[in-house]
Amino acid sequence: MTFDQLTAHYRQPLFDLISQSRAVHLKHWTGEAVQRCSLLSIKTGGCSEDCAYCAQSSHYSTGVEREKLLSIDAITVAAKRARAQGATRFCMGAAWRGMRDGSEKFERVLEIVREPAWDGSVRHAG
Repeated sequence: MTFDQLTAHYRQPLFDLISQSRAVHLKHWTGEAVQRCSLLSIKTGGCSEDCAYCAQSSHYSTGVEREKLLSIDAITVAAKRARAQGATRFCMGAAWRGMRDGSEKFERVLEIVREPAWDGSVRHAG
């Protein structure tokens, strides 16, 4: 898109832009299906990054309690609950700065992502 084309979009009446965006949406996403997703914070708070907008940062008093990385069992329970409630995508977020390949944290997250229970089988703690 050229700058002139972008400027033309920007300067057009709002309802024309809404109408055009609806036409593009219907061209690519017909029907009434909505994807349900679930998001779980697997490690909350205590991030050493200084992002003023983020409640996870340890630099600000945000009221978010710091929690260690959840266990695989706790995450599996949450993922199965999300699936049972209709979610087709399960996302995990973690408050960390500088996750490095090969570190203990990195390996634990890989273990979580590789967990065989994600295929829908029952996992027994042992």
